[in-house]
Amino acid sequence: MVLSNYVTLPPNVPRRLQFTGEIGFEDREITDPVTGKLKRIRLMVLGVSRVDNEERDTELSVTSERLATTLNAYSKRAGWEKFGYVITRHGDGFGSSFEVTRLPNESTP
Repeated sequence: MVLSNYVTLPPNVPRRLQFTGEIGFEDREITDPVTGKLKRIRLMVLGVSRVDNEERDTELSVTSERLATTLNAYSKRAGWEKFGYVITRHGDGFGSSFEVTRLPNESTP
């Protein structure tokens, strides 16, 4: 089994994530799945310490503006990284929507 260095969000599969508090923005070139052409995008990158209750040292790269806006709002709250977040992607491609639920971390009393 190959472990990837990033978190994937498959459609209709809830993923429980614990963030490290590290947030950045990067410019990357991707191949547009519709046109097949290269394009430059800006995405949000968050450090992740747990995925589905397993310790990991990985990252979540967010290309969806809607999901980035939601996670950015959570990140502005003090102590936001002390909580677990369940993210579920609904749909596929550009039409995807995301459901985000904030949960207490197991180690938080």
